Amino acid sequence: MKQRVLLLLVLALGMSGTAAFAQEKEYIVENDGFEWYKVTRTVNGQKKYGAEDRNGNMIVPTEYDLIWYRSAENPLEEGFGPLKGGFRAWYSKSGKCVIPYSRGYTWTEKRDDNEFGTYYTFEKPDGGGICDRTGKEVVSVKADSLLSISIRSMIINEKVHYFISFMVKKNGEHYRGIADANGRIIVPAEQKDFGTAFDLAMSRLTTTNNPLEGNRHETQAEAEGRSQGAQNNLDAGQQQQQSGGTTTVVVEQHGPVQVWVACGGCQFEPGRCTYCHGSGWGYNDRLCPRCGGNGKCTICGGNGGHYEVQYR
Repeated sequence: MKQRVLLLLVLALGMSGTAAFAQEKEYIVENDGFEWYKVTRTVNGQKKYGAEDRNGNMIVPTEYDLIWYRSAENPLEEGFGPLKGGFRAWYSKSGKCVIPYSRGYTWTEKRDDNEFGTYYTFEKPDGGGICDRTGKEVVSVKADSLLSISIRSMIINEKVHYFISFMVKKNGEHYRGIADANGRIIVPAEQKDFGTAFDLAMSRLTTTNNPLEGNRHETQAEAEGRSQGAQNNLDAGQQQQQSGGTTTVVVEQHGPVQVWVACGGCQFEPGRCTYCHGSGWGYNDRLCPRCGGNGKCTICGGNGGHYEVQYR
């Protein structure tokens, strides 16, 4: 359970003897064990918030209207998302400003998965998109009333195609749409079911480029597997040359296979909203602004994933 301890109150007095500003620090231990101080500075009745680490070093400047720490099962997705003037920034736990509030993002969130590595999703008044692990915006999608956005991939005719899945809210209902890796909408947000939107996208996707190409660091196991694969190809070529034989190419017939694909948005808490972690509640006893209070992942609808057809 999160722990909070109010530590101190500092008053700075003006020449008239009245308080010019007051500052207090609140010691917080998050559910994941991360320790930090929430710094609140009150200047002429206006409160601003920031963050310091357990040693008193600044993480987030005390200039924001709201300070929020994201605790996640995956430590690579943790960090601070402070709010200023209605726009979000993102700071790492070490104090690096990855995404400044001046970008005009109304929401930003850090993601990490095996395929794409660490990246960020963002939302803004006219749409949303994807930033790479350095915070650089790499793809943007135009959409009104955006609720969620994520990068996905599918296999079509043995090629991996990358696409952007997004969801909007219209007339109180949720609709799903799909854009290609360049941000071009190929399935308008008119489908309530992701599977229907996904099926339509299969016949319309033409781009295979990945906007996060090079974003993910290759693991040691992958590097070893790649080296072994290259060596096997070399050995096979040498044996063929020595034998002087002919090469027979066998063409396999590939067909559609239905497979289960885990949701990229809630993979560490399957089916749960990544904002409220399934509780349905946000700050100040208000319903979660992301899931509307149902506690379910807004990408998969609480299913934890979906079935898709792959050609193998």
